[in-house]
Amino acid sequence: MVRLNHNLNSRSDTGFHPVLGQDRFRRGAVLVVVLVALTLLVGLLFFVLNVGDQVNRKVDMQSAADSVAVSGSGWLARSMNVVAMNNVGMARQIALVAVMDSLPVAAEMTIAEQTGDNRLELALQNYQNPGRAFTPYERDNFYRLGLAEIYRQQSPGQNDDDQTQLDLLRQIDEAFDQKDELQLENAYDVAGSTEWNSPDGRGKIWRAILAMDELSRATADSVGELIQFNADQFGLANGAGVAFVVPLTPKFPGRRTTFDDFGPVLVDHIQYRYTEGRVRRSGLVETLRNSTDTARSVRDIRVRGGAIPDDAPAGVDNAIIPNHRLGPFARLFRWRDHADHYQYTFEQRIGYTTFGPLDDAIRNLARQFGQAGTHYGGTVETSRFAFHLRTLATMKVAYMLGLSSPQKVQYSDEWISNLEQAADIAAQDQNRIMTTRYYRVMIKSTVPPDDAAHWLKPASWQDEVPTLTFVPRRWFSWELSGRGPYDDPSEQPLGRWILDRAGWRPIGNVLPYNSTTSWASRPLNRWVEMDSTGQAWCRKWTAQREYDRELQLPPRYREVSGPDNTTVQESVPYTIYYVEFRVFGGVELRNEILLSNPLDGAARSDLPAPILLDRDGGDYSAEPEVSGEPLHDQGVRREDFTFLGVAGGYSPTRVWPQRFGNANPADNVTAVAQAKVFNNKSWDLWTQDWQSELVPVTKWQDWTTRLAEEAGTANQPGPQDPDQVQRVSDYLETISPLLMDAFLDH
Repeated sequence: MVRLNHNLNSRSDTGFHPVLGQDRFRRGAVLVVVLVALTLLVGLLFFVLNVGDQVNRKVDMQSAADSVAVSGSGWLARSMNVVAMNNVGMARQIALVAVMDSLPVAAEMTIAEQTGDNRLELALQNYQNPGRAFTPYERDNFYRLGLAEIYRQQSPGQNDDDQTQLDLLRQIDEAFDQKDELQLENAYDVAGSTEWNSPDGRGKIWRAILAMDELSRATADSVGELIQFNADQFGLANGAGVAFVVPLTPKFPGRRTTFDDFGPVLVDHIQYRYTEGRVRRSGLVETLRNSTDTARSVRDIRVRGGAIPDDAPAGVDNAIIPNHRLGPFARLFRWRDHADHYQYTFEQRIGYTTFGPLDDAIRNLARQFGQAGTHYGGTVETSRFAFHLRTLATMKVAYMLGLSSPQKVQYSDEWISNLEQAADIAAQDQNRIMTTRYYRVMIKSTVPPDDAAHWLKPASWQDEVPTLTFVPRRWFSWELSGRGPYDDPSEQPLGRWILDRAGWRPIGNVLPYNSTTSWASRPLNRWVEMDSTGQAWCRKWTAQREYDRELQLPPRYREVSGPDNTTVQESVPYTIYYVEFRVFGGVELRNEILLSNPLDGAARSDLPAPILLDRDGGDYSAEPEVSGEPLHDQGVRREDFTFLGVAGGYSPTRVWPQRFGNANPADNVTAVAQAKVFNNKSWDLWTQDWQSELVPVTKWQDWTTRLAEEAGTANQPGPQDPDQVQRVSDYLETISPLLMDAFLDH
């Protein structure tokens, strides 16, 4: 019997354990594999951590670069808005100088004209009670009713308001003094505010204007340094170690000019029709400079304003201007008088005429007196105050724009309402008469005045082709009550009731009054005496019109045979019948005074001036010059109004930096962004609508070239370290433009 003895702890010579079945020489091999795997896993983990960290840093730097580009370009936009605000503000203050300096004189003139022994309204005194109609042809007595209403509303104390216009003018007269006045009340002398060399030194308004001028210059001079400082601060706030914009030395794209460049804003205007704008020059200074009678000439000039000096060539009238340079008064403030095309059932606006700070100031002041602020002086409830104020202020603006001073203006205070007396004065010396005035009423209708059954009466009217039925509306330019918006006398300018003509202008070609002569037999377009007084006349005429807005007649057409058996539409005009009634209102006798100049004694070189866009290096174009290329990448828009924001941050690896080093020679995570500055309203330094926004980075080679050229220069604005900027420049130059599209795809 054989005994088998097994020792569980023994091994065979081959190293094989009889029970465990493992090779004794391979014990611990798994540990080595695990250690290697752990090492790789740790390395992978470090790699993932570092890569994720770098990606986060890249995202952070991209956000920083975006903020750098927007903040830098935004500072330029804000600076341009400040300059634009100051340009407009200075122009408005200059207009205020002219208006405030004229206010006491205009108030005193109007009071004298309304209350003197030969006051203006005496011509209508005979019509204060309507009475009977002049002739059977007048119908409804509307003419005398209209004259009585004008008298009531023009006469001091006749209005129902607690405080009449004359009361307000007396308050102005008592509160302010100006040396041009004939009666001084020892009140506040406006010269202390309006004159360049006032008794108290520089006028207060001029001090404010000079302060705005100084602020504009400081803004323009400091823009480069503050753009870079602003970019640096926003970059640091977003975690960047170095931040700047390219170009490294940004410049303000404008230059200070001369005081005369305020001229177009004050006196020239823009006419915009359909899709085209034209600048219209007033010729104010030239007209008055060549005039032998400035007192009369200044009354005939209407200055509106609202143009800008960089809209069209200087001195060129009726020049077409681009839509992107219409200025703030047309585009931003919308200071416009609209040109409307009225049809039967709707109103279509086809254009506008701008007005500027001078006209706006006069309108605002005139509205306080219930006036429309028109060239003729306002509504029927008013005197000629707005007219006098406009005339005097226009002359003072002409002084400021280069007209020699002093010049004569008319002090309107004496009127002769008796026709025979006026004729005697004219026979002796016609130059003594400054103005001849007539009060008038005009009627238009689709019904002839000889049709007694229908003229001025509601009736039906029907055209044959096409069939359109209208009520033949009478339209009085100034009737007391009417059927439409044009008939309300409180909305009608005084000049539509009144005809003021320069010099002595009697009615000509007058047929004598004859009560037996029928209306139908009276000749067309000849004045006929309305009665035996010899101071009231009428005339009638006809005209062909394709449409008429007051009568609400739309264009009409009919089909006619055309060439080659075609059918075309032919316009069918209307026959409009006009009747005008006129009564003598008086003559204004000449009484001239010398008007003071707010800039008397001022040196032109000391005056404030606007800052305009510098167009020497090229001009903005509203249309693409290169097919497929963004507008901001073309010409001066890229040169002066596009910025590249650069942000970099030190990026050491968080784990094992010796093995996970940064290959970037700048030792930063670097990101770039591009932004543009633009103005959607009008491309000028008057329109306060400059903005900035991010755009895709383009033309990489151009950016790296510009940065390399400027990085080595001295005196770079802003707080950036030049060495850091140089390192970033060296790094960005190493990036191939061919790979840049992929690099910037973030």
